[in-house]
Amino acid sequence: MRFRSQYEVKIAQELDNRGLLFFPNSACRITTTNGRENKEPDFLVCYQISKGFKCGILEVDAPSHAPQRRVEE
Repeated sequence: MRFRSQYEVKIAQELDNRGLLFFPNSACRITTTNGRENKEPDFLVCYQISKGFKCGILEVDAPSHAPQRRVEE
């Protein structure tokens, strides 16, 4: 696995300790107001429930993230 900061490493360790399914820095293709774009969230985290999974995106505000991009991320 690759991480951009020690913050992400710590989060990954905690997600792993909790036995959660997670995908760090996974690329995705979505439709935005500007058309189709590639995005790469820091983590896609999935939690098993009785009828499948609930998933959410976790973005880490770390020094590696430029201030001008934080709103977009």
